[in-house]
Amino acid sequence: MNNIIITGSSNGFGYLSALAFADQGYRVWATMRNADGSNRERKELLEAAAGDIRVVDMDVADDASVEAAIALVIDTDGHVEVLINNAGIMYIGHTEAYSLEQANEQMNVNYYGVIRTTQAVLPTMRQAGSGLIINTSSTAGRVAYPYFGTYGATKFAVEAY
Repeated sequence: MNNIIITGSSNGFGYLSALAFADQGYRVWATMRNADGSNRERKELLEAAAGDIRVVDMDVADDASVEAAIALVIDTDGHVEVLINNAGIMYIGHTEAYSLEQANEQMNVNYYGVIRTTQAVLPTMRQAGSGLIINTSSTAGRVAYPYFGTYGATKFAVEAY
């Protein structure tokens, strides 16, 4: 069976992509933070949808969380065919108003999260001799907009990666 991991599946593109890929016959591993907490309702909606959607709690900003979630997928399916790096957070406002902690949090999720999940799936893709990784970005990763300074920096980083 074709399988796909989608990060950031609690809303937006991730949520809609999970539904669309399940409709196309993929086994979807929809990952999100707080799947049994603040995102419980979204988890239940995805699991109740048609198709094979399995929601996995994963925080792309946490090494152990990524390793555990990817290990679950590999232990269950034996491999990963497609990874869509979609998880992200966006702060908009005066750039100088953000603390270094806030900028680091945004970089950790939006950029380092892409690196973490990519590195976690690459060994099984190499072993299989195939696989596809799709990194979602933003026009803010190509054009700097006012009030998008830290967000744009994270998306420029993804574009360079």
